[in-house]
Amino acid sequence: MKVLFVIAQYPPVVGGAEIKASRLARALAARGHEITVLTRRLPGTPALENDSGADIIRLGGERGVRADLPAFAREIFRRRGRVDALHNFLLSSLTNICCLARGSKTVISAGGAGAFGGPRDTSGFGRFAGLKWRHIAASGARFICPAPHCAREFKEAGIAAERIFTVPNPADTARLSPASPEEKAALRRGLGLPENEKIFLFAGRFEHVKGGDRIIRAFLAAKPEGARLVMAGSGSLDAQWRAMAARGGVIFAGAQADISGWQRAADFFALPSRSEGMSNALVEAMACGAVPLACESGGTEMVENGRTGFSLPNTDDAAPLAEAVRKAAALSAGEYAEFSRAARQTVERGYSMNAVIPELERIYESL
Repeated sequence: MKVLFVIAQYPPVVGGAEIKASRLARALAARGHEITVLTRRLPGTPALENDSGADIIRLGGERGVRADLPAFAREIFRRRGRVDALHNFLLSSLTNICCLARGSKTVISAGGAGAFGGPRDTSGFGRFAGLKWRHIAASGARFICPAPHCAREFKEAGIAAERIFTVPNPADTARLSPASPEEKAALRRGLGLPENEKIFLFAGRFEHVKGGDRIIRAFLAAKPEGARLVMAGSGSLDAQWRAMAARGGVIFAGAQADISGWQRAADFFALPSRSEGMSNALVEAMACGAVPLACESGGTEMVENGRTGFSLPNTDDAAPLAEAVRKAAALSAGEYAEFSRAARQTVERGYSMNAVIPELERIYESL
């Protein structure tokens, strides 16, 4: 099939939607589909390139996304009759252009739920946000939601059930795998991490919604012996979170272009988010065998409490998360191995490329 991806930003920009689009484009191209990606051109990036079989076309870029909308519109309308499916990522004014061009033959990947990528998130629309959403809803476009709670929100927003598909964000299980003890020791040496301590990893933007303050407070309250918390990322709360963690036991790793080495080196992965659509980092960490401690903030269905990890209430009360940190740190080697194996198997069965790509192909074929 010929598929046109439309997304405002694309790698080397690092974000959940950008990584997902790149991963899907390469996987679909590897299966013989003709994939073209339209995205914004950023300084230092070529106008045209091929990414593992997917053609990347970068447009404009000097004055911002909204100033580049005419260029996107011209290219989308020029190509609309030549493709079998038009796949747009994230709700924005680009979505309206896609719906104008292809109507019910447009596929839209939602970024998340509520005010963070769901039908109530109007941040990407600019002026006339309500009118733009009504146009998208009336267009007949299909919506791909990464988790059941996202799908429910779109249904509650008036989208017919037959236009909503729940397809999780995929993990590259061929590249992401649990490290052997020898590999884990080598990874830790390379990253400057202690080899003989239990490592809890947080990876994400240092912003309120991601809840990094929650895991810092919980870790300091739990005081697990022989354990360290690694905070990988950056953002507006960097200084504030560093000040919170000043009592020690917390390592700040900074922003990471590739987090996979840290995920494979870690024993546990913390997802303390206040709101999530579906966390790529969570699925990837579980693919690496890291045992998750996840607040029930949306898209955490793969974390089965007591089997694949620790599922916790979505609260600012540090006590439940602190107790989970203590329990996790106290697991015996055998108990930890069972959790780790179950986490990996869950991703292989329902969240791998082999599970997700055929679902996406069926959606395209249904158009």
